[in-house]
Amino acid sequence: MSSPDASYEKEGTVENRVLSIKEGGGESLGGMIGSIAGSFAGNDALSSAVGALVGGITGSYIGKEVSRYDSSKLSIGLDDGNSVMVNTKDLSIETGDRVIVIKEANQFPSVKKIAY
Repeated sequence: MSSPDASYEKEGTVENRVLSIKEGGGESLGGMIGSIAGSFAGNDALSSAVGALVGGITGSYIGKEVSRYDSSKLSIGLDDGNSVMVNTKDLSIETGDRVIVIKEANQFPSVKKIAY
């Protein structure tokens, strides 16, 4: 049996993925951008104000949804029969994907998607 601090690279399959929700974030930036863009939509003060309001609400929603997740926790079944949990910022990795788990001595494991 290898030491927990040993280095390795092992292939496996993502068995489960749980997305982590980020606290706060993009909704304020999205709201600001939407408000600014919306304020230029009208020719008079009323339509500019309505455009700013609608743009702010829309931008806030889009910003919130885009920045909602910041990482995912993956449960990976390794080809050698073991399993490992890995946290990653790569949100493109999904359940069923083939991956390589890379573990450097005294470091947390990382994961890379295998491209076919």
